[in-house]
Amino acid sequence: MELKRYTGTFPDCKRQIEGAGQRIATARQGMLDRIKQGPNSHYKTEGCWYPEGTAKIDGTNYWCLGKFAPTTHYAQQTLEANAREKYLPLTDEIKLGEKPAVQLIREIAEQDAELPAHQKRILIPTRQDLFSVHSEDLGDVDIAQFLARDPRVAEKYGKFLRNKCGINNVWFYQIGYEFDNVGAGFWLHCLDLDDDSKFDGSVRGFYLDIGSLFGVVLN
Repeated sequence: MELKRYTGTFPDCKRQIEGAGQRIATARQGMLDRIKQGPNSHYKTEGCWYPEGTAKIDGTNYWCLGKFAPTTHYAQQTLEANAREKYLPLTDEIKLGEKPAVQLIREIAEQDAELPAHQKRILIPTRQDLFSVHSEDLGDVDIAQFLARDPRVAEKYGKFLRNKCGINNVWFYQIGYEFDNVGAGFWLHCLDLDDDSKFDGSVRGFYLDIGSLFGVVLN
C-alpha cells in the first residue's frame, strides 16, 4: 500500500481519488506514512486534509470518522460555505443516510460512550477548547487516540514529532464557542518546526486549490 497526493480544492481531490478507483487515506494512514517517509519528506512543508471531520452541536464539539463527517459527504456545500468564511450549517437537509447529521452524530456518540477513544466512531473529547500538549504525551490525548485508532500509534507519532522533527508541542484546534450546529473538516499541519503539526478541526479552507488529500493505492 502506498499513498498518492492529489492537489486542489477538497471536492476536486475527492473526485480525483474516486475517479482513480482509490479511497481517501485516513488520518491513521497519514500518521504512519509521515513516520515512514521521515521528517524531510514532502510532509515537511505540506499539510493535508483527511476524511475525518468535526461538528459543533448545541455547544459540544464532536470528532467524527470519515463515514460520519458531514463535510466529507457534503464537500461542495462545505466549499461554498468556506468561501464565504463560514462553516457548513448542519440544517435538517444535511443528512447521513436517512437521518439528519445532527441526530445521527448524537445517537452514535451515545452508543459509543463507554468505548475507549480509539474504538469510537464519534468522539466527544474530554477537552472542548483550544489546547496543546507535549509531543511525547500525544498518546494520552483522546483526539489523537481516536484519529490514530490505536493509542500506540498516537504515541509513536508523538515521539516521531519530538525526536525526529524537533516539535516539542502539538496544538489541537476545535470549533469555537461562538459557532453552533456547524461542521468543519480536519487538516493535519505539516512537519515544519514553526507549524507544530497542529491537529486542526476548525479550519475553513475547502475552497483553496492548494489543499490536498491522499488516495490509497493498493499494490
